[in-house]
Amino acid sequence: MVESPLVIGIIAGESSGDLLGSSLMDAIRASHSSATFLGVGGEKMLQRGLEPVFSIDEFNINGFVEPLKRLPRLLRRFRQLRNTFLARGIDVVVGIDFSFFNLRLEETLKKRGIPSVHYVSPSVWAWRRGRIRRIRRATDLMMTLFPFEEKLYKEHNVNALYVGHPLADSYEVVDNDNQLKCNAKANLGLLDARLVLTVMPGSRKSELVMHTALFLNAVRIVCEQHPTMKVLIPMPDSASREYVQSQLKAFPELDVEVLVDQSQRALAAADVVLIKSGTTTLEAMLLRKSMVVSYRLGRLTYFIVMSLLRTRFVALPNILAETSIVPEILQDEATPITLARCLLKKLEETDEQRASMFAQFKAIHNDLRRNSSTLAANGVIATIAA
Repeated sequence: MVESPLVIGIIAGESSGDLLGSSLMDAIRASHSSATFLGVGGEKMLQRGLEPVFSIDEFNINGFVEPLKRLPRLLRRFRQLRNTFLARGIDVVVGIDFSFFNLRLEETLKKRGIPSVHYVSPSVWAWRRGRIRRIRRATDLMMTLFPFEEKLYKEHNVNALYVGHPLADSYEVVDNDNQLKCNAKANLGLLDARLVLTVMPGSRKSELVMHTALFLNAVRIVCEQHPTMKVLIPMPDSASREYVQSQLKAFPELDVEVLVDQSQRALAAADVVLIKSGTTTLEAMLLRKSMVVSYRLGRLTYFIVMSLLRTRFVALPNILAETSIVPEILQDEATPITLARCLLKKLEETDEQRASMFAQFKAIHNDLRRNSSTLAANGVIATIAA
């Protein structure tokens, strides 16, 4: 008797989730070639055959306040996904990150008898630990990217599986960035001797609004000390590139190239990186990059976050190392002058300082390499079979 193909509901709310989702889809199909995927995702998931219920652009929101403003639309999309998944008789729902939406959907579907998996833990170890109770109700399996998360969940009787991070699997473990940098600069038509500053202000519109002008004003100061410096700004799509280019009109003196869908190459080519806090800091770490991490939120959102925060750090390299190895410049402290000073200091690091930082990066990299997409795929299949 031929078994029916798996039908998997899968929802990613942003570009980082799209990357994880595409790798997970590949790994599931490696053992179940006829599996089909239905839900929400970005270009990478669509390229792998995701049947979209609606565009991922519907989820282009950030913080606490913006979701409240867009609640009616989100509720309509919630009902649309719920009804579509129920009508299609999906075998499992996989929510990738985007927890404020996905956990509610998972809980609703779990009550209707559909197994649920959440991939990428919310930052319960950092703030709002009370969410663990809801996660226990919503998910049959929590798949975590970092080892300390699995331990925390198991302490609270939540079924959890540490799978590592797909990005760590995708990069070779190296001691420094010299060869990667040379190759990337050559691919971009840049001279090895020319300094490159890569700027990553975010991918969501709200993040771009908060960071682009701030970062460019910092870059202007740095380029006064390094007038031949090349500035790269990788963007995930043409819409975000157009926004950045509109902001660049105020900075005609800068030698800036805005790239689309080339973040890895732009990071690899960098001598130093100015980057907003998020998953991209992990990628910069895996590429062995000196970086300055920054983040700004709306004042109300920032006040709420800081009142609940239970960790000393926000940048992933620092969180994973449990010590400060990259500078974090946040909120009101994030001024063009402060960011520029930190970037200039990074450019002046000695070989010994860089070697010490790279050694810490390497140790973290090794810890995160677990063939994570295969482990995650196995977790999803086991949840269906349970």
